[in-house]
Amino acid sequence: MIHKKIGLAEIAEQGIGSIVTFWTIIVTSFFVFSSQNIIAPNLNNIGLFFQLSTQKQIDFYIGGIVPFLLFFVGGLASIYTGALAQKYRQIYLFLFFSLSSGICSLFLPLWNSIHYFYCFLLLAGAATGGFFPLPFALISELFSEKSKFIGSAYLSFAIGLGIAFGQFFAGYLGNEYPKQGWRYAYLSISLAILLLSTTYLLIYTKYKQRINSLFIDTHPTDSQKESIRKRIQMIFRKRTNTIVFVQGLFGCIPWGVFSFFLISFYENKYAISKILATSYALAAGGGMLLGTFLGGLLGQKLYNRKKTYLPLFMAISILFSILPIYLVLHQSRITNPILFAGFNMITGFIATLPAANINGILMNSNTAKDKSLIFALLNILESFGRGFGPFFISIILLMIPNRELAFKLSLLAWIPTSILWLFVSKSIEQDSIDERVQNENK
Repeated sequence: MIHKKIGLAEIAEQGIGSIVTFWTIIVTSFFVFSSQNIIAPNLNNIGLFFQLSTQKQIDFYIGGIVPFLLFFVGGLASIYTGALAQKYRQIYLFLFFSLSSGICSLFLPLWNSIHYFYCFLLLAGAATGGFFPLPFALISELFSEKSKFIGSAYLSFAIGLGIAFGQFFAGYLGNEYPKQGWRYAYLSISLAILLLSTTYLLIYTKYKQRINSLFIDTHPTDSQKESIRKRIQMIFRKRTNTIVFVQGLFGCIPWGVFSFFLISFYENKYAISKILATSYALAAGGGMLLGTFLGGLLGQKLYNRKKTYLPLFMAISILFSILPIYLVLHQSRITNPILFAGFNMITGFIATLPAANINGILMNSNTAKDKSLIFALLNILESFGRGFGPFFISIILLMIPNRELAFKLSLLAWIPTSILWLFVSKSIEQDSIDERVQNENK
């Protein structure tokens, strides 16, 4: 009954197997993405742990190279998931990569050498990258076209909450235990991932047939198998897919910069403690969570009313988010901490209204057999922004040590992003499908 009240009637109607699977995907995603955001609030602590003595060294070796390894390698690993989805059920892959992510994150903080740290960071990045497309692909199959944006909103909310939790939890431990706090955060979150994954593995083993029936079998026959290259070509024949990815080339860069450097930026510019800087970022994260979730619910209503309304809403939201973020960066000092935290929250809310709807549009524009691959490609795109963005800025900061100017310039990338969403309104009607309904009608 409670699931119907919170917009999950379709999940409840499919039975207990669907309910358990849905919440396992949601909570596991929360912890996996928490593990990816432990480093950001501890840049200086990790740098000092590995005996990096200057801010420039910390910005480059931790702020630049770490996200490049973590996200860029993860993006490439996602493509491997797309290939594996032709051989194995996506639920198998979900279990494999969630367990791998937990194991790699468990071993990551156990080394005193930065070289071993980088090696396990590569493995953790690959495991998390392989995991990334699977929650979206699986959630998509649990909902019809009229509810996919709601499923996407819940998943995006969980991921956003995981990111915020990871940063706050790691920031708190880093403040309490400057030398070892980031290591404690990795150990705690990795154990939570392993506990969840192992528990669901036992449940799945017992109710395998019932759970498998919830999903479309994407395992093709020999005659249906296609190369990854051919599948990618087929995906990008759809204008909606192509435009979504092109806009993302611009849109991911500012997000990559802010998600990795914002806490450190506040800490250094305003000469405040790590925990206070993390609290301001957490206020922005709270607004982002609310914006992601409510944006997804509003997006579903707009999509159900008229599909073209949704990309228009996204274009306007992205354009309007530039000014408040600029103003947050432009503050010379914090005169009223509560007002500054509130402004961070409002800024995060406006900036993330389109977030869940991007995934929802891709869910509704691609068949089940292509969803792992499309979200793998999306992960590469986001990894480019999150990995290359900070790396590129870290190179600039070596030459021009003006963080504020660099971050402000990155906001300009959202102007072409907004314009490109206007073109999606021309193709979204033609490209939308509902494979779940098609299967039910066969």
